[in-house]
Parts: sequence; structure tokens; C-alpha cells
Amino acid sequence: MKILIFIPTFNDQNELTRLISELYKLNHTYTIYVIDDGSVPPIILETDKCLLFRIPFNAGLGAATSIALHIAKSNNFDFMVRLDADGQHPTQYVQEIIDQMILEKHDLCIGQRINNESLDTFRNVLATIIKKHINFFSNLITNNKIKDWSTGFFALNQLAIQKLTQFDYARYPEVEIYYNACHLDLKISTFNIVQLNRANGFSSLSLIQSFRLLIRFYLLLIRQILRKIN
Repeated sequence: MKILIFIPTFNDQNELTRLISELYKLNHTYTIYVIDDGSVPPIILETDKCLLFRIPFNAGLGAATSIALHIAKSNNFDFMVRLDADGQHPTQYVQEIIDQMILEKHDLCIGQRINNESLDTFRNVLATIIKKHINFFSNLITNNKIKDWSTGFFALNQLAIQKLTQFDYARYPEVEIYYNACHLDLKISTFNIVQLNRANGFSSLSLIQSFRLLIRFYLLLIRQILRKIN
């Protein structure tokens, strides 16, 4: 069974060595593919066990995701798992989410966070409001009960990889990926995860970025509604 672990990174140098080491301890047959989205200075890996691709400028998470999907498709991987580089996603969930997909025969498994809502800072209050907003309207239009439409931890099987590769993704691609999966009638399941605190850095969700995210979300929502009408 061929499994690709996709780790997008932008200035998240500190945690990569630990993440890669933990992943290989879980399963030494994983293919780990780190995509550096224009970090300054460039990401340097302290191991030659995994693959590193550098985008020369910050193209956004959507571009990195599209690259990973094409790599997974062209090399006939059975599964692809996306794992963030900031240390928030515990590595032990990688094999667990794949095992659940195999057992339940689902195409996409979304690692929904059960502890991602916080009201201790303005940034966290804003993020919580936006997430609840996205969750409500996304479930309404897709007839789902997914609790975390914006999570970046997910797994795809070979069918989902092949079908989702046909689309190009922009910044904050998570909702778009899940909408496309719904549109393609892929079998979707959820997997509860406990998200850790960031080991370094902070969320990019500033006030301006929040408005951009919402505008993009509304455009995706409109497209999804039009898909259902047609």
C-alpha cells in the first residue's frame, strides 16, 4: 500500500525534523513530500529520507495542494494524507485515519477538530465565528453534519485523488476540496482529532485575511448552489 504524506510549509522550519522522524517511526514505508511555499529563508531538511519541492515565491496553500494531488495521481498512490507543518496535528492520527477509511470504505476522511474553538483573544474569537458561519451554511447546502469544514487534516483514497486533481485550488482550499468531493458524490466520513497548540508561529487569519476568506467562501457557496440547481 502506497501512502503519500503531504506537508505544506511556509516558514515552519522548526517542527519539520520532529514530524518527519515521528512519521517514519509510525511507518517507514510512508513517502513524505514537503512542499515549501516560498519560505524565507528556504526550508532545509535535516534528512534525505523525504522529498522536498520548493515554490520560489509564496503561491498559497491551494497551489501546494494542487501540486501534491498531481504527484499522488501520477505516481498511483493509494492514499494521500495532508499534515500541517506547525505541529498542530498529532502524527499518530495519520495511520488511524487511513485505517478508518479502509474499514468504512470511504473516499475522503476529514479530521475534524473537537477543541478548536477559543474565545481568549480577538483573533480566536474571530476565527471561531468564521468557522461556525462556514460550518452552518456548508452543512445546509450539502446536507451534511460535518463539524469542521476548514480543517487542514484530511485523507484521500486513490479514487478521490484522481477525481479531485481535475480542479485548481486557491488560498484556503479546504472548503473547496470538500465541496468538490460532495459534488462528485465521493463517500465522505469524519474523524475526530484533538489539535495541539502551534509549536511556533501563529495563524495567518488577520482581520483582512478573514474578509478575504469570507468573500472566497461566499463565491464557493454560490458555485455549489448553482451546481445543485443544474
